[in-house]
Amino acid sequence: MSRKKKTGLPAGVKLLADGGYEVRVSPTHPVTGKRTDKMTTLPPGASLAQAVEAKARLLAEARGEAGPPEEMPRLATYCESWLKRRTLRVRRKSAESYASRIAHHLIPYLGKVRLDALERRHLIWWRDELQSRIQADDLSLATVRSAWTVGLIVLRDALAEHNLHDITRRLEPPVGDQARRRPPLALSREEVVELLGACIGRYASAVRFLARTGVRAGEMRGLRWMDVDLDVGVAHIRQAITWVDSERAYQITPPKTKRSRMVPLTPDLVEALREHRAAFPGVGEALVWSAPPASKVEEEREEDDVEGAGKDVPLLPLRPQAIQRVLDAAVRRLGWEVRITPQNLRQTLNSLAVEVGVDPVVLRSMIGHSSAEMTLHYHQLRPEVAHAASERMWDPDVGPRGKTKESLESRSRQGGNES
Repeated sequence: MSRKKKTGLPAGVKLLADGGYEVRVSPTHPVTGKRTDKMTTLPPGASLAQAVEAKARLLAEARGEAGPPEEMPRLATYCESWLKRRTLRVRRKSAESYASRIAHHLIPYLGKVRLDALERRHLIWWRDELQSRIQADDLSLATVRSAWTVGLIVLRDALAEHNLHDITRRLEPPVGDQARRRPPLALSREEVVELLGACIGRYASAVRFLARTGVRAGEMRGLRWMDVDLDVGVAHIRQAITWVDSERAYQITPPKTKRSRMVPLTPDLVEALREHRAAFPGVGEALVWSAPPASKVEEEREEDDVEGAGKDVPLLPLRPQAIQRVLDAAVRRLGWEVRITPQNLRQTLNSLAVEVGVDPVVLRSMIGHSSAEMTLHYHQLRPEVAHAASERMWDPDVGPRGKTKESLESRSRQGGNES
């Protein structure tokens, strides 16, 4: 009887003449009872350990078993893949906001921890570190709360994706001094008139458009002449332009509510737009307000009277600083010690419309809010309006109660008779 020569190699592993390995397995399936033959060849230079790993892999495939468990990634590695997936579903500016919060307020604290090693004490320590940044005046409460919210979203997705226990439940967020936040500022009708009168220059009409319509700054930047009907006195908000990548590029998107809407144009705004169009002509797809071309490009157009004649120089959309500079200059002329932004103009129109009793449905349609709660959120009650309402309530000559001199005793008797 012949015996097989002992080679010292594991069963199923054979050393080839070229220095490679041949791995062959013939296991029996635990359910079907059938024998399955699988074979693979490793190239020259492969180690015995690699051959053993190949054998284990072949056995698992033949038996229908799962491969070896994957090593849990660290939180920083998971954040990279999470951001790649998230970028496909949100606007570019939102994706940049997520990336900034994760890079500055999550990864420096928990990025090196593996997902299966994350414990609740890690999250509590992270929260306390963010809390200390608020107390040291390094970060505002709004910034920390935003970073905390984004971080919890990432952590919950990571734990759920890897079938791990959710350790984020009932975890108190960082707290701070809410009074330090700048309160929203809404102007009165007279203050708006003064502000618009102090705005001068190429973009004064853009500020007037923001104040009279309450549109978002990105929607103003995306307004085209084809969207404006000066004869009827309306403008259609169909797109918005947002600067991204630290204002190195811009992105054209639908309005925030994903639906176009119509806004009315007041007579003074129509006149301002006519004057702006006369000074800076445009039709069709041309933006109503655009950044002026570079001086060098202008000089080349003036000098080139043959090949360059009639060619259009591409104009960029307005940058946020252009409108803010006009507003800052107007505030300085008026001597106000406040800072007015396009968002304040939007809040002002919302508040004035509520004060004069504009129908909530009409206001919501004009200003482009996604819900009635958001319209109420943007309403800023001014002290003079509150005082006027209080005076009307307690003025004996105003309202149905002020017109009757019915005594308290008679109303009491009537109530007693009814009971």
